[in-house]
Amino acid sequence: MKALLLVVAVAIALGARLNVLLLCVGVLVGLAIADTVVGDGIRWCYNEVQDAIARVNTRQRKATTSDEKGYAYGMHHALLNLRKPETLWLNMGYWKGTDDFVQACKALADLVQSPPLPPRAKAIDYGYGCGDQILHFLQTHPDSTIVGVTYEAEQARVAQARMDEMKDNASSNYRSVGGTAKLFIGDATSSPKLWRPIRDSDATDGDLEPGSFDIAYSLDSCYHYNTRTTWLKQCHRMLKAGGKLSMSDIILGELDASVSSTLTLFVLRTILHFVGAPYGNIIPLEQYKASIQSCGFVVDDVQDISSDVFPGLGKFLVKHEADVGGIVDKSTWRRFEGAAKLFGWLHNKKLVRFVVVKATKRP
Repeated sequence: MKALLLVVAVAIALGARLNVLLLCVGVLVGLAIADTVVGDGIRWCYNEVQDAIARVNTRQRKATTSDEKGYAYGMHHALLNLRKPETLWLNMGYWKGTDDFVQACKALADLVQSPPLPPRAKAIDYGYGCGDQILHFLQTHPDSTIVGVTYEAEQARVAQARMDEMKDNASSNYRSVGGTAKLFIGDATSSPKLWRPIRDSDATDGDLEPGSFDIAYSLDSCYHYNTRTTWLKQCHRMLKAGGKLSMSDIILGELDASVSSTLTLFVLRTILHFVGAPYGNIIPLEQYKASIQSCGFVVDDVQDISSDVFPGLGKFLVKHEADVGGIVDKSTWRRFEGAAKLFGWLHNKKLVRFVVVKATKRP
């Protein structure tokens, strides 16, 4: 039936003896009305355009109303009532048994940071965000040292300020944190020699000695690296023999055999570009495990937690926007809402899987 619809659309375009553009339009119409992955993608894009037009019309109506009635404050004053947040978590979360964002983020961190460590262990965290996962690690490993690197300079400065606040014992949320954190700014895939300490921090190049780390972490980050394989080789150099690698990651799911794999992968490539994940990183499970092994690791475990990640995040964003979305402009939500919708759609189509992976460096 799907193929028939496509053929009919093409035949109509050809029969009308119109130009190539009309032929392409006919093909797109056939795809759009068919129940396929590509059809879903076309309909999603159409709905997004319609939403954008509606938002513009709404803003125009609001502007007209304000001009008629004079200056309007709107909801901007709500920002004056906000307090400094105690947490700045940002990951997809592990939503099993919770609908709270912070708890879901902590739960995912627990899954990634779960391998047991020796006393006074030394860890390296790739992509530490604003430092919540560093602080969380130090709460559970108070005698350890953790080195972090992130490409996000603004987040790095915020994280360092929070580490300094922790040292001063001024943060009620992390008052009991022990251990040591050394934070750097740099590309996770580049040589640590190119990383730089955050200004006024006590981190030094001596903290980045290859072969000195007991474990390497990547929490909801390594699928962004260009490329993941380059990063895995970097991890291998930084870890001791027998050192552990623990990460949450996204891999390719099962392609629907009823649709063209070429068209499906084209849609997937477009979506991954939108969310900042190199297409070459999203590969099937067996190829994924082989790539880890080729970089000098033994894969100990791969746990698929997709059903406890994508749906929960999507539900949370819908509810959270309904609760507090009026405080900021709708456009502020688009980045998170769009990414959640895309990953939710990919999950429903079983095109991607969210996994937690444990591996060990071969001696």
